[in-house]
Amino acid sequence: MSVRIENETAALVEAGYKVKIYRWDRGKFPGLKPCHPDIEVKAIKTKATKKILPFIFTFLKFLSGLLSELKDEEFDIILCTHPFLLLFCLIMGKAKSAKVVYDVKEYYSFNWSRIFPPSLQGLARIVIESLENEMIKRVDALTIVDSRGDFLEKRYRKFNDNVKVLYNVPELHVEPSEQKVEELREEYKNKKVLVFVGGIVKQIGVIKALEALERVREKFDIKLLFIGRFRDRSRKECLEFIQQNKLEDNVEFVSWLPYVELLCYLEVADGGMALYQPVGTHKFLSKGNGRKFSTYMQASLPIVGPEFGEIGQMVREEKCGILVDTTDPEEIAKAITFLLEHPEEARALGKRGRKAVEEKYNWEIEKRKLLQAYESLESDTD
Repeated sequence: MSVRIENETAALVEAGYKVKIYRWDRGKFPGLKPCHPDIEVKAIKTKATKKILPFIFTFLKFLSGLLSELKDEEFDIILCTHPFLLLFCLIMGKAKSAKVVYDVKEYYSFNWSRIFPPSLQGLARIVIESLENEMIKRVDALTIVDSRGDFLEKRYRKFNDNVKVLYNVPELHVEPSEQKVEELREEYKNKKVLVFVGGIVKQIGVIKALEALERVREKFDIKLLFIGRFRDRSRKECLEFIQQNKLEDNVEFVSWLPYVELLCYLEVADGGMALYQPVGTHKFLSKGNGRKFSTYMQASLPIVGPEFGEIGQMVREEKCGILVDTTDPEEIAKAITFLLEHPEEARALGKRGRKAVEEKYNWEIEKRKLLQAYESLESDTD
């Protein structure tokens, strides 16, 4: 379950809603626990598969199991978190006289159209958007991700007036363990520490980070921490680069951590890397998408990020980091060098970022927008 949905469902429980989650369990995360003690999670199990025909069969089996669970349930609102389920949710909402909220966390038409040959991707995108648009007309509210130039919000508003854009930002009142922070300070004593958090993939610059590190390691006693999981096939390439360039003492991979533990590592760091590459849907992202940015800002870390598009807009507006051509490891290395050689300026950048999170970019603000969308459903019923 994504952090976004965890935050949304926890906020609804805190506002007095009774929440029950039905999830498709294909064995990937069998022990998944709810994000709030008052949330019940019901798993509907099927086998995992990536082949098209078996996937269709298992998906239909999941829908059958979901129908069996819901047919005798009484509920007022359905939160749909995936377009594959939207038609089912609309039918179920009609049958149960329930409102339907559609949460959009990705650019579905762009992502899905790429499974087709390049010559058919334009047509596929049109077809996918047309089908989604027809269903959007029938939902009662949408909560969506941010997008460059607000293009996604503008598109959805053509078909539905009740649209709320929710930024992917952290909760303010999460404090790291002082004891753990002190342990990490001792572990990385006298070292300059850079962090790269989240999914470790080439599209977010893992190789570029290593290439930049290789350029600065002679100047500083430096350690680059990758905190997260590999999500593509770049692990082998990373390990080979590290070995070939003798970077073993300068790189550490830390597996995925709960957020409060992640903050402990950020407390001892000198800078955060958000090296998105200008590929895929990154050109459509805006300042409300890049959770890396607000996470670093929450920890008062200066950021090295991308200058293309709007994804680095938060850094640009708040002056809390350095934006560079993230395809160029030399530029990345120069930005790292500046931050490490000018600690006072780096601290000032970090403080501006923290101030912006406290005042603008936090989940407490986004939570109010979420609850406004749900409260509008109650007024419609009245």
